[in-house]
Amino acid sequence: MLARPLPEPLLDLVGTYLWHANGAWPGSGEFALRCLLSPGAHAKVPVGPRLAALAAAGRIAPTTPVVLFYGGTHDWMNADFGDELAESLSRCGLRSASHRLRDSGHHVYLEACDEFNAVLLAELRFVAAESGGERGVVAP
Repeated sequence: MLARPLPEPLLDLVGTYLWHANGAWPGSGEFALRCLLSPGAHAKVPVGPRLAALAAAGRIAPTTPVVLFYGGTHDWMNADFGDELAESLSRCGLRSASHRLRDSGHHVYLEACDEFNAVLLAELRFVAAESGGERGVVAP
């Protein structure tokens, strides 16, 4: 459930996006989910262990930030795994963080848009400051 109602034009755009992602023929979302997830929404090849293995092998540039977002109240994904991945990547020298956004579920960018934007901008500012602004990140 959204913390506040969406304006009608945005609601229409979200509906159109969801239709094209999941219901269009051929259903791209349906096809992708079937390829990526096993029954019960378990990843067939989870990205966390793959990222951790690449980082441990030095195959991810140390300047690559990894920022994970999870809903704080009703996300179907387990945020504890995100916390563990962020810690594992940090031990390998990568800048990584895991955030749980209160009052939201899986679609944090929509359900907690103000908090999502604030956290994302803070992360981008940190990366820009750390790299001397070389990545083209500008302040809002």
